[in-house]
Amino acid sequence: MNNAKNSALKLGEMPIPKLVLTMSGPAIVSMMVQSLYNVVDSIFVSGYSEAALAAVSLAFPIQQVIIAMSVGMGVGVNSMISRKLGAKDLKGASNAAEHGIFLLAIMSVLFAFLGSYTSGFFFGIFTADKQLIEYGTTYIGIIMTYSVGRMMSAAFMSILQGSGDMKLPMIGQLIGAVTNIILDPILIFGHIGSVNFCEPMGVAGAAIATVIGQTSTFVFLAIAFFSREHVVKLDLKNFRPNGEILGGILRVALPAMVAQAIISVMVVGINKVMAIFNFAAVTAFGVYVKIQSMIFMPIFGLNAGIMPICGYAYGADNKKRFTQAVKVGWYFAIAITLLGFVLFQTIPAILFSIFTLSDEVLGIAMSTMRIMAFGMPLAASIFVLSAPLQAIGKSYITMISNFLRGIVLILPLLYLFSRWLGVYYGWIAGPISDLLTLVFIGFSYMHIMKKWDYLHGR
Repeated sequence: MNNAKNSALKLGEMPIPKLVLTMSGPAIVSMMVQSLYNVVDSIFVSGYSEAALAAVSLAFPIQQVIIAMSVGMGVGVNSMISRKLGAKDLKGASNAAEHGIFLLAIMSVLFAFLGSYTSGFFFGIFTADKQLIEYGTTYIGIIMTYSVGRMMSAAFMSILQGSGDMKLPMIGQLIGAVTNIILDPILIFGHIGSVNFCEPMGVAGAAIATVIGQTSTFVFLAIAFFSREHVVKLDLKNFRPNGEILGGILRVALPAMVAQAIISVMVVGINKVMAIFNFAAVTAFGVYVKIQSMIFMPIFGLNAGIMPICGYAYGADNKKRFTQAVKVGWYFAIAITLLGFVLFQTIPAILFSIFTLSDEVLGIAMSTMRIMAFGMPLAASIFVLSAPLQAIGKSYITMISNFLRGIVLILPLLYLFSRWLGVYYGWIAGPISDLLTLVFIGFSYMHIMKKWDYLHGR
């Protein structure tokens, strides 16, 4: 029990720079591993056929919706657990964890239903190509129908992260990613080298490998959680839904879900805009997003580490630790994006060489990467400021900023610039959207900080 208490106490006592590194390090690895799922699928699928790669790229927004729902719910659970622990309410933290598992279980049933009956409709919006529709429907149908592993692993990760344990989620994600990487070539092509394993499954094999990887993460985390002491306790046999606790989680989770889901809507909108001018740009944007994720996933990992620190500090009314955590996280995020900027400007062709691309797709992808790189430090600042706002239950601000950035600004600007300048330079819309959104969320954060001082007479 001492280890479990120490895990929570470090949130309130460890020096902030060390604490951010301690909390974020495993989360960064976890997020990097998470991004590998779609990247690895795309790498192997691009070797199968460019049509299969296009289908997986079109499926990406739906995968993002699944991630948005699980991550958003995780934010709600994480936020409540860390605030309850900051207020020394261990029973309340445990109740929040139980309700998080309950909500994510319901969500997995919902996605299973949608995956079985609606996955084919989505792809008809973008193309009449029967092969593309078949590939995409097969891929996303499997991902959605068997999303229970994704949802349940998100539940246990949020419980562990909210209580200060970042290592077990990292290990679980690594297990899932390695499983996916091993199974991808086996199930897609039916062989590794000269060794045959099964009949080639193509995009279905990529989806099955992903589902098995996510399920293995859940199994590991569940076994690890119940086999050792944690400050958060689960009593699932005697669980009864409580409206007040559900409401407390959902008040944070729903705006966070919408904020994440808006990113998916943005990708769908961008694909639709690009399809108007050149369908090759759709595939180019799809592979760019996967490379870009390798830069931004560490920042999302920073956010996962900062969030319980800020939630705990807020619950304990310790503004100094709260703001210091945000500053340290921002410094790290800027350093990461500056490194990404240099790589994106100097070696884009090398970065895209892991995919099998036509010359046209490669040219558009390289132009996209170089232009969008100018907005990366701005986007990183937006994401870092989102973490403390979510931690204190202000997810609606993140939702508004994502809507502003992903719908109100970038889509009309992308259409106009692509029409005026062509698909190679229409991406100027990205950095402009990031700058305007940063102004909004920056002022919102400063207002919340001033209000905190006012409420506590400082």
